Amino acid sequence: MFIKKMNFRFLLVLVTVAVSLSKQDEEANMFIPSLEIDPQSARILLNSNDFESGSADPWYDSSSSTVHWVVEDFTMPSEVNYPPPIPSSGTKYLRATRDAQLSPGFVILRTVEFMALPGDRITFKFWIRSKYTFGNTLELILAIGDTETTLLTLSSYSTSVNLEWRQASTLIPVPEPTVLTLAFYASCGGNAEDAIAIDDIVLEPSDEITTTGLTTVTSTTTVKPKDCAPYFQGNTKVPCWALGNKCYCFTNSNSGNWEQADAFCRTGNMTLLSVETEEEEKLIYNHWQVHPELKSEKYWTSGKFPQKGYNRTYEWATVEPFQRFTYTNWQSGKPGHSDFGYCVYFFMDFDFESGYYWVDYSCYSLYLEYICESV
Repeated sequence: MFIKKMNFRFLLVLVTVAVSLSKQDEEANMFIPSLEIDPQSARILLNSNDFESGSADPWYDSSSSTVHWVVEDFTMPSEVNYPPPIPSSGTKYLRATRDAQLSPGFVILRTVEFMALPGDRITFKFWIRSKYTFGNTLELILAIGDTETTLLTLSSYSTSVNLEWRQASTLIPVPEPTVLTLAFYASCGGNAEDAIAIDDIVLEPSDEITTTGLTTVTSTTTVKPKDCAPYFQGNTKVPCWALGNKCYCFTNSNSGNWEQADAFCRTGNMTLLSVETEEEEKLIYNHWQVHPELKSEKYWTSGKFPQKGYNRTYEWATVEPFQRFTYTNWQSGKPGHSDFGYCVYFFMDFDFESGYYWVDYSCYSLYLEYICESV
């Protein structure tokens, strides 16, 4: 009797919602990792991923933003005004797809756990483009337990004129058979030109490496710091990552003045960040971009103007004798102070037009976070 009395329009709404949810569930299931798959079987699945089947297995989307990975067909691009270049083979690939408003966001693509062997190499093709140079980020991350290591950073290819698929290749640095996962961390902007796509991911054992005529990007194999724990002294509010050959820990709620920051890092046998090269600076900035849990934009570095009577220029105040800057990236018009009591913070912003740069600031100012690095 109750159903008969229900308004027909209300019933229609219920049916429409049910169909819509069913469709969403069906699309989402494309990226649910296979259940009960052992690491050795997962390794076999990684031998070739060209996505022509319409499935991403054993890769899956773990994004939590408005941008998601979808298997796209070149003949039916999701953003018709900016289709990708023609794939070298097949028609399907993975693309970071935004909503109708082109909302920017972070996307994460992971593998299920698999067994990696010494000499393994991961090779893939990618296409990354942005309105502003370096506007989008794309990183390949290796994760063993809670420890993550950056294997490749490909943001330098993010330009408005990049209209070709490129190939990247890197060794998986393990000394013995190791169960691990790989992940692509990427940020895609909200400009119409912004795009990221991945195709032809192949796990190549050391005796089966092949070459192609495409442009190849090869990372330098680096040794993961042995003392890079997931968190600084077990503090879950200070996550740590192995980037390059150093360990970096980012505070997330331990804001304080420069002296407090310096003392904090030293309690863990680390020092405040010294930005010694442009490559190191880009590595940190790109990593910060794809980790939205790092909420601060301002981080103390070890940069400091020395005591009066000493060297009258900014130095990295870590291990004595302190070192003068050999590389700088000051904000326009900075430093504005050349006197005792001023230190340097590293400013990072999602808006690439603002970019990332250094600012001189009173060492006694509070409420800045800080980055500790291994000695």
